[in-house]
Amino acid sequence: MPKVEKLHKICGVCGDKALGRNFCALSCESCKAFFRRNASNYQKIKCYYGDNCLIDIELRSICRKCRLKKCFAIGMRQEWILNDEQKETRKRKIQYNKQQNNINKTIGKLDDKPSSSQPMVTTDNEVSDNFIEILENTDINEDKLNSQIRDIENRQQYFNAC
Repeated sequence: MPKVEKLHKICGVCGDKALGRNFCALSCESCKAFFRRNASNYQKIKCYYGDNCLIDIELRSICRKCRLKKCFAIGMRQEWILNDEQKETRKRKIQYNKQQNNINKTIGKLDDKPSSSQPMVTTDNEVSDNFIEILENTDINEDKLNSQIRDIENRQQYFNAC
């Protein structure tokens, strides 16, 4: 049977290898970072070559204005760039999920031990220490968490519309 070649994703801006969708468009990591840093400065940036520059892997850093124009042309959306508050919210949500995952793993470890040979109180210091550490570090307000969930759901609905 012939070997099927894996299709590579190509950046819509410069043609480099893309890993996935960024800001609602297929792009490489370089163009993703460029867009995040420059999207809000579009009006301030100038093209010195007639606003029609070729943007490819080798020439993508020559003209910021034309590269940014191409980012917008392929569908990259400035509103998908997170501000500092949104980044912090996302970071807390990830941290909370990791803590919940650790709690579930710890409970799973405790549940896996046979009850006949184990006392009611665990003697596994590592499991106990992890569980206590998780409980001590859990500092998330339910209202804040619900607000974060709503924000994530709204972003998901917006992303699905892309």
